Amino acid sequence: MIPAVAQTLAEVLTSRTSLIGKEQIYFNHPQANEACPAVNLYCYHVQPGHGEAPESGLAETQERGYRWLELLFLISVSDFTALGEQRLLSEILLLLLDCPCLPEEALAPQLRGRDLMKVQVSTKSVREAIALWTALGVPLRPAVHLTVTVPLGRYSLISQSPSQAIAGAVLSSDSSFPEPLALVS
Repeated sequence: MIPAVAQTLAEVLTSRTSLIGKEQIYFNHPQANEACPAVNLYCYHVQPGHGEAPESGLAETQERGYRWLELLFLISVSDFTALGEQRLLSEILLLLLDCPCLPEEALAPQLRGRDLMKVQVSTKSVREAIALWTALGVPLRPAVHLTVTVPLGRYSLISQSPSQAIAGAVLSSDSSFPEPLALVS
């Protein structure tokens, strides 16, 4: 699923910006690439979510809930000059700020038919940004932090009693591990 989202972002960026083509998009660990203008889409964090459906506000009930993944991407750019990098990053930022959801026509085939996939330009404190770049082992550079919410659908709790439903898992008699929650489309 992560590669499909990254490919969808690449499709959106190449089809809606004038500055880059598909051969100029990379998905690797970010690093300076001053040989040509390029965009790097690096997924650096995946976090699951559940509860209210993020796009509809439907409340979670005891029997059914909603699950999604939040994929956090670091979008960095390189160009021959700092001014070129700023121009490319500005165009990407304006595009993403004006695009609350990934367009259906740009979605990779395995993502089609799902609920809306929200995108949000994230704001990071200077301290968080410095910590991230330090952890990546590369010098601090201008970048866009983007959160993509990927809906996984509704799930129902497999439960025998209210206490098990509250706990969110069922213990079988022959195992001490909880059974997984069943996804319902």
